[in-house]
Amino acid sequence: MDGVEVIDCRVIANNGPVYGLLAGAESKDGLWSIDLITRSGYKQLISSQRASAEAVVSAERLLTGAAGIMDKNCHLRIDNGVILLFDRESCWEIFDGDRQHYVEKVAAEFIDFLVTRFEQSNYGWIWRDPRREAQGRYGSIRDALVKYHWPIRRYFGASPYFASGADFASNSALLADLQSRLRLATQKANETLALQICKDVQIWGGTDKAPRGGGNLQRLEEISAGNGLVAYLTSLEKSLKTCDETGKFLERRGFVSNAGFTKIYSLYFADFIIYDSRVAAVLGAFLAEWARNGNVVADSLRLMWMPPNEGQGISRPKLRNPSTTEITFQQATDRKAHFVSNVRANWILSSVANRLDSPGIWPLHNRLRALEAALFMMGHDLAGNAGYPVKENGRGPPVAMGANSTERAVLVRRPASKMRKAKQIYQRLRARGCGRTEIIAEFVRAIPMTKAGASTYYQSVKNVE
Repeated sequence: MDGVEVIDCRVIANNGPVYGLLAGAESKDGLWSIDLITRSGYKQLISSQRASAEAVVSAERLLTGAAGIMDKNCHLRIDNGVILLFDRESCWEIFDGDRQHYVEKVAAEFIDFLVTRFEQSNYGWIWRDPRREAQGRYGSIRDALVKYHWPIRRYFGASPYFASGADFASNSALLADLQSRLRLATQKANETLALQICKDVQIWGGTDKAPRGGGNLQRLEEISAGNGLVAYLTSLEKSLKTCDETGKFLERRGFVSNAGFTKIYSLYFADFIIYDSRVAAVLGAFLAEWARNGNVVADSLRLMWMPPNEGQGISRPKLRNPSTTEITFQQATDRKAHFVSNVRANWILSSVANRLDSPGIWPLHNRLRALEAALFMMGHDLAGNAGYPVKENGRGPPVAMGANSTERAVLVRRPASKMRKAKQIYQRLRARGCGRTEIIAEFVRAIPMTKAGASTYYQSVKNVE
């Protein structure tokens, strides 16, 4: 990078070397104060060395000496007054440059493409909801936002009300409440409340379950029992700010980046999106479309994808890998890969959101969240969308449409499932005053099913009555 000087060094504290992002350093009355963001949190180191030419910190150079305050070991980078001190293993490179350079130089043309694409209304993008046994098409990304559907699970311990609903407005209201309470909890250093709210965010997002034990709730407990969630989020906020300014992120001990924790970060940090497999799939699909138009996709633009959270051997697996014959995307298999793509997506979509100017469609104060929510809806399954084929092995329904299809949205009803039939029969017979025996007998006759199966279905329907 132009104007950047790299020097090998480390900070020596009383108990040994300390590595981290050097956020600032100043001398007052001969006493040096060094602000350091380390892997274990935010620290302030005080040196009793008197000010001298050997210990002066400036935007151009950090000289070594002064009784071993500095010692050669790891990397120091100074760029426009921002001083970075890190070792190679703990510092992740988001981009070889700052956020502004990324969006104005590397991603500028793709951002222009997205702004134009998001304003169009000729998508014909298929949507599917197996739970409602229906499917249709999004005419545009705005249409996807209007059709946003995420049922809120009934109760959240940190919220003062029983939240319900499934549309974008209902979810936004709940998230706004959780966001304000999480920020207040960190301001007041209320660790108990911060932990509860972070757990509630996992419940809202459906990322609170762990099929093999552990999972996000356990990780939250571990962070809280360690240095605390308040310290974790406060330190991470400083690291993210430095990341925007330099393109470098210091990974700290216990740092988590996945589809669950990204929901917490999206509430606590500005310009941070929820980067899950759905959003990643759609962004990759738009990058693939851009590549088909003859554009060269830089490596730093190739956001990584994640597989859907579904079991093995299902009859209709979802397609979330946006790779095509023109471009290949790698799968994010660890926290570093997920976080790097998350931050790059933050930078891209924040720039796009700032340029969307359709009154009444995109909320003025919540535009990035609205854009992310629309992409979330579109990313349920790429099969049959944006040029991705529908395969005979069950990837989606037997329909194939291009990204520029102008066909009208048509609601297609699938044959009713056994559970749906059972609910209809139950409601009809209960309205007539029929009891358990008559309803089970009708299940056996009309669905049809065994008497044992009918008894199980009866109890399941009755429990959700």
